[in-house]
Amino acid sequence: MEGRQVKVLLIVALVLGMLARQSTAEFPSCYAKCFGICIITSFSPVKCALQCMKCIVNPSGLQPNSHYYCKLGCAMNACTNISTRENPAVAQVTSCVDSCSEMCTTKSP
Repeated sequence: MEGRQVKVLLIVALVLGMLARQSTAEFPSCYAKCFGICIITSFSPVKCALQCMKCIVNPSGLQPNSHYYCKLGCAMNACTNISTRENPAVAQVTSCVDSCSEMCTTKSP
């Protein structure tokens, strides 16, 4: 019976891990598309960057936890001034968001 419980827990952990990687991988394309559409109408890179932080998704689809809020807050504070009207700097914003995720992981209880 214990062996079966271990297998179920392992499968759940693998699925959650795959969902987390999938959401991180989707950020660059989501951000680039969102920023491109926004900048046409608003002309404000900071406003668009803030608006496009919605691309940071909660991979579990459940109630957001402290890591999600930490990552979102960090990204909104540290990553929204990178993009310009001429250059959304998707790779740099993605790197910044990833560093927020790492920082929040090490600070989470």
